[in-house]
Amino acid sequence: PAGVAMHGPGASGGGAARSPPFLVADSASLPLPDASMAGLISWEAMYYGDDDHVRRCVREALRVLEPGAPFLLLLKSKQDFRFERFERVSANACASEQGLVMSCFDRDEIAALLRPCAVEVAIETLAHSLHDGRDMVWNFSITGHKERRS
Repeated sequence: PAGVAMHGPGASGGGAARSPPFLVADSASLPLPDASMAGLISWEAMYYGDDDHVRRCVREALRVLEPGAPFLLLLKSKQDFRFERFERVSANACASEQGLVMSCFDRDEIAALLRPCAVEVAIETLAHSLHDGRDMVWNFSITGHKERRS
């Protein structure tokens, strides 16, 4: 689309692309038409910001997906060690000593966020340890499809 920064081997439109182009944009306000994307992946990115911002990002991602299109998201779980340890800035968000804001959710909150326009949603828990096993990082891997229009 005009005015959108596209990057990658296929971005110029010339020649055979080895990988698809990618877009650099504000994930809460994508410069794309409704139902214009055949799929979406957001991994280790969408949970940065306060919970209102993250909710807008998820709604925006679903807005640009074609009906029936698949998506893969990674969001932080409230079980993550940082949610309890860092300063709380809202009901779902915490800020590190450096001021980095991360939002964390529970399964029910994620399901409610996706319910209006997603189907076949699977929410898987991913966990790994940091700092020689002293701290646990908890994420949710979320897959599904945008609801098809009738």
